[in-house]
Amino acid sequence: MLSDKRYAGFVLLVLMLSCRHTAPYSGNLAGSDSNDGSKVNLLKACSSDSKTGDKCAISPTAIHPTQFALGLANVKIKQQEIAEIKSSPEKLAKYVAENAVPAVKGPKDIFYIVDGHHRTRAMAEEHLPYMYIEIIKNNSELTLSEFWQKMGDDKYDWLFDENGKGPLDPAKLPENIMKLEDDPYRTLAEDVENKGAIKTTKTLYQQFIWANYFRIHIPKSTVINKYQDAIKDAIIYARHPGAKDLPGFVSDQN
Repeated sequence: MLSDKRYAGFVLLVLMLSCRHTAPYSGNLAGSDSNDGSKVNLLKACSSDSKTGDKCAISPTAIHPTQFALGLANVKIKQQEIAEIKSSPEKLAKYVAENAVPAVKGPKDIFYIVDGHHRTRAMAEEHLPYMYIEIIKNNSELTLSEFWQKMGDDKYDWLFDENGKGPLDPAKLPENIMKLEDDPYRTLAEDVENKGAIKTTKTLYQQFIWANYFRIHIPKSTVINKYQDAIKDAIIYARHPGAKDLPGFVSDQN
């Protein structure tokens, strides 16, 4: 946990640095003099007034996830990255300001992230008081059933659990990022992508799509107990013609 003194410094620096690295919010949470003597507009906390295009501050544990699982091993990598800079409020504030995640505003002014679940979980694990989201769509006027229908149409949710079972009822999604379960195949998919066997695309939940593909071909016991063997097998399967319709497919000829 951050000490009270560091907590206060971190919160102030997050708000100030966000204005240097992102577009400032139209309203002021408070006023602060910048180094050059000019007034700095500080980002507001996320609220009922937040609208499409805004960036706003919210607790990592207050944001609602749009998936059931994540790869905890990849979370720990991001968590270590945060832990290494946490002793410096300025570095930590810059990190948070530069890592806003996309979110949709839903009914009852609840905010749902549609990407960046692993980073959000890492921030929550490290007890950061604030993170930033960027509101890409405002669906707060819809009923809950209309909202989830729209989320599905926009491909903004991933309704499969840590075992690849689904799609499940979105009403069963956890309300807290800390409650997402571990899917080791999701970790496998990201690691294979990092090795270049899968091309990074803008497709949301791309790693989960690949996770479900690898789940069919590679036994879970191999993923758990012989991870390097699982990676080697996954790279082979990633380049198999049977995966050609998956986002980021890289053939042997590429």
